[in-house]
Amino acid sequence: MKKLIWVTRNFPPLLGGMERLVYNAYNVTREEFHAYLVGPAGCAKYVEDSNSVRESRIKPVFFFLVMSFVRGLSLLAGIGKPALILGGSGLVAPVVVGLAKLVGSKSVILVHGLDLIVQSRLYHYFFLPFLRRADLIIANSENTLRLALQEGVPESKITVVNPGVDFPELILDKKQARQRLNTDSENILLSVGRLIPRKGLPDFIRKSLPGIIRNHPDTLFFIAGSEPQDALRKNSISVEQEIKSALKETGLHQHVRLLGAVDEITLQYLLCSADVFIFPLVEVKGDVEGFGMVAVEAAAYGVPTVAFDCGGVSDAVQDGRSGRLVTPGDYASFTNRVLEVLTNKDQITAAMCREYAQRFNWAAYGKKLLVSMLKISPN
Repeated sequence: MKKLIWVTRNFPPLLGGMERLVYNAYNVTREEFHAYLVGPAGCAKYVEDSNSVRESRIKPVFFFLVMSFVRGLSLLAGIGKPALILGGSGLVAPVVVGLAKLVGSKSVILVHGLDLIVQSRLYHYFFLPFLRRADLIIANSENTLRLALQEGVPESKITVVNPGVDFPELILDKKQARQRLNTDSENILLSVGRLIPRKGLPDFIRKSLPGIIRNHPDTLFFIAGSEPQDALRKNSISVEQEIKSALKETGLHQHVRLLGAVDEITLQYLLCSADVFIFPLVEVKGDVEGFGMVAVEAAAYGVPTVAFDCGGVSDAVQDGRSGRLVTPGDYASFTNRVLEVLTNKDQITAAMCREYAQRFNWAAYGKKLLVSMLKISPN
């Protein structure tokens, strides 16, 4: 069996969409390759063969990169030349491309959006040139592909493979799920994800939520997620404080529950309870929504999404089938689309959402990923 090495900072025990993506991609590659992993401290607990893993603490980033290169060299000394060396994001491009060039292996980098446009002169002048030298770039959306092209990556080196999602084994009915959440509200809005500026929640609360509440007073908005501690891009403001300020301005405290980070069981109850997934993205310089995986996850539970059409979200939401896409910044239209979903005027059903989500199953993702990789893998 051919060998490959993964180098990634984005892997469990770290949590997030990128981590789920790389974790599943790693497992997919094990079907065709003997896969080795250079990853964050604690990652060995999440793989079957802990002897094939080399760990390093992730802070500071420079330390992780240096130690990943050293750990990669030690693997190469033990296993010989692998067919491929893969990177979980653009952050590890120097390590991946450097190791691959040393032994004549092919290099593959997964890119997610932010790792192409992060505002850092060091990143721009040191990391991006290595991305351009990789043998294959796998982008998570058409928008991420466009960003890669803008950064000078040759189009011939880029392919798009949309991420997959996990599908629920059992979906509770809304009444039962809401009982688990201690609410009997008639309408449930939901947001899930890190509390970062591009998610646009404070402005949604100020500009759209009041109109929704006027039309449907018995509406509750759940916000699940916390501010990131280990993100590539650091926020200069506290989004949680901005949300609280927006609630103070609008007087809508009783209609919003800030939950912070939630466990998987609570997340399932939230998704089973929700009527609309709220995705009011805003343009933020140096940041981007690479794909919008949470919108597909909501669709897998039969929940339609209303989203501003920013970044790669159009790859994750099909207008009229799994939700509604709204012109960025048009809060009046955003409000109206939410109201239409709540009153079923747009006729987007739970079955339509689930059917749409099926195209993003992990088996389909794995097949596309392996086909792309095998095209450049030596025989």
